[in-house]
Amino acid sequence: MTPSPARQRPWSDSKSGAKHLAGLKLAACAVTLAICSQAPAGESSDSNSYYSEASTPADPALGTNPVAPAGERRLRGYAGIDVVSMYVSRGLIYSDRISLQPWVEVHLPVARPEADVIDEVGWFAGNWNSIQPGSAIEGEAPTRQRERLRDWYEADLYSGFHVAFAERWTASLRYNYYTSPSDSFSDLHELDSRLAYDDAHWWPEAEGFALRPSLRLAKTTRNRAGPTPWYLEAGVRPGGQLAGLPGKMSLSIPLIVGFGADGQYLTPEKEHHFGFFQTGVAVSMPMEVLPESAGAMNLSGGFDMIAVRDRELNFRGDRTTGVARIGLDYSY
Repeated sequence: MTPSPARQRPWSDSKSGAKHLAGLKLAACAVTLAICSQAPAGESSDSNSYYSEASTPADPALGTNPVAPAGERRLRGYAGIDVVSMYVSRGLIYSDRISLQPWVEVHLPVARPEADVIDEVGWFAGNWNSIQPGSAIEGEAPTRQRERLRDWYEADLYSGFHVAFAERWTASLRYNYYTSPSDSFSDLHELDSRLAYDDAHWWPEAEGFALRPSLRLAKTTRNRAGPTPWYLEAGVRPGGQLAGLPGKMSLSIPLIVGFGADGQYLTPEKEHHFGFFQTGVAVSMPMEVLPESAGAMNLSGGFDMIAVRDRELNFRGDRTTGVARIGLDYSY
């Protein structure tokens, strides 16, 4: 069978029982607001959804500050929409069609301990979606649900807690629930943890610059239709509000590697533990169209090149893939 451009989860068979080669099953999309943080109103942040499964401006791996101003306890809200030239997740092509990816999230600081080490404990929750034309899997019967919602391939829910500590570190643990309104794949459940470090103080002579190192470890906990793999990701995103850029524009260059086990990166011949390498360029700038009391808007865009370990991991047979994106986000 020729794989459809609109792919299933990499470790999940269709609910209707359609089978694809395990080596061609593609990576799941999650909302990766793993560590909920925020850029202060009026300041830009690097919002690059396809870098790591829907990372939002509230992700400290993108260099934003997770701690609310002293004494603040109000609920904070975020929303955005991205358009990507193709849907790539964990280095693998999910859909080679243009995809619309709206998301929304909330963040509530729940504690700011008096201890010197812990800066803040916060709760977060959100929803992330991927919509692209013709999402139904090729060759499958057009059920009533697929016909009505065929373009709405994915709607993910997530919630968890983050801890900011030692002034520059942020860690989080979250629960991801992946589902498909178009009934294109079986539901998946995942535990997702992250650790990020703010290294801006290392570069006092390069104001605004930072490497933003981060580490992510995720484990699928429930999948009735397939394996329950591990996923490990490490990366840096050097850049910031550099001198010479117009206005308050930020620029970053992601350098990301992804690894997997227990079914994350399979080909017909073998399982690969090294999955992909990714680099590119991303820009973000504030849209100063709202009064400060009304929140902040950012316009972002970028281009990435992703190289997989084995060309058979992607249904198009490409070793490298280019992805372009433009997005708009709002925070209050």
